[in-house]
Amino acid sequence: MPSALFIHHLAADSTDLALLRRMALAGVPVVVLTLAEHVPPLVRAAQAAALPLTVDVGATLMAKRLLLALRAAGADGATSWLIATDAAVIAPAAQAGLAGVVLLNTDAPADDRLVVARADSLADAPRVMLPRGGGCWHDHRSG
Repeated sequence: MPSALFIHHLAADSTDLALLRRMALAGVPVVVLTLAEHVPPLVRAAQAAALPLTVDVGATLMAKRLLLALRAAGADGATSWLIATDAAVIAPAAQAGLAGVVLLNTDAPADDRLVVARADSLADAPRVMLPRGGGCWHDHRSG
């Protein structure tokens, strides 16, 4: 099963498409978790650039929503990550069995359930997405 990359809508306000291009080249599905009334600029920019992107419209971010999105993407939670701006996403990500969370411009609190890292931007996020077992985040398999 492939890894997936989830981007919480508040972290998707960047129009930097570098990360989406990298994920498309690697064949990693990207899912933007958003609210019905909020279409992040990143989504509009990705659509204009014909980059693959799935938009998951829902209410609050809960483990159940992440699990459903994982299933829809056909992805493995143990190698998938969530990029967000709020540390409140850590608990749902851990409950859904994700490998880690990257917080943008927010200090990462220690968490023993999954890897939590800090990045300066969406494009910077893959630099800190290092599984506990080492290697590349999208190739790592928990065992």
